[in-house]
Amino acid sequence: ILCAQTLKEIITDTPFKIVVYGTPAEELLSAKYQMWENGCFRDIDVALMMHASTSTAVDSKSLAATEFAVTYHGESAHAAMFPERGKSAFDALLLAFHGTEMLREHVRDDVRLHYTCLDAGGPANIVPSTAKGQFLLRSLSTSYLKGLIPRFLEIIRGASIMAGVTYSIEDSIVLPNKIPVPLLNEVIMKNARLADAPGISLPRDRPGSTDFSAVMYNIPGACLRIKFVDPPVVSHSPAFAAHGKTNDAHRAISQSAEILAYTCADILYDANLLKQVKQEFAENK
Repeated sequence: ILCAQTLKEIITDTPFKIVVYGTPAEELLSAKYQMWENGCFRDIDVALMMHASTSTAVDSKSLAATEFAVTYHGESAHAAMFPERGKSAFDALLLAFHGTEMLREHVRDDVRLHYTCLDAGGPANIVPSTAKGQFLLRSLSTSYLKGLIPRFLEIIRGASIMAGVTYSIEDSIVLPNKIPVPLLNEVIMKNARLADAPGISLPRDRPGSTDFSAVMYNIPGACLRIKFVDPPVVSHSPAFAAHGKTNDAHRAISQSAEILAYTCADILYDANLLKQVKQEFAENK
């Protein structure tokens, strides 16, 4: 909103439209994906956002991601007296975890495989009839990630066969990777230097996933990450959130608005720049 207000104040000699989209928190990885699917962001040429950080930089890439919630269903029994009568759902979940570990050796270096136990089905003295786990698969390439999913699902099925249980699975959307637009990143960082932003750094080359990539996969876009706190504080931590109430956080928001407003001004006053940004986006996609 600050960026939009700034633009309205500083640019009065050329017509333009700026759209401000309020969005849910990015921890809900499908938020901006659902917004795109419902028609948002399609009325703009370039999408820009900011994110607080421990340095001022842009992302050179992002990881495509997809999630699975897997529940194994077995037969409970007393683990000491009648273990032979049980079919352990937790055994299947452990096998699925182990199979996922074995998969790591046979995928590209950019692939990330994460998992956690949501419900082990305890207590320890029973053979559990249900167990639930969550899996997160990521890659720099959306197409490679989609090709990996069938291999992962075979691990889930194989674990159920070995443990003699059944399973149910809830999958999510495939959040695409960002299409990089280095020229747009350069314009943002030029304006960050002009604004004397703190902690200016090279583009982040080891990012995670963001729901904003659902937008940046379809139209040119970039995220300015601006420093407002020093390491070892990391993003998305309690300490990071606590710093959100500081004067440095307020300064970061104001400064981000300035940087993005002048980035928009560069695009508005240089018709060739927008053309080049769109061309670079198309070529990289």
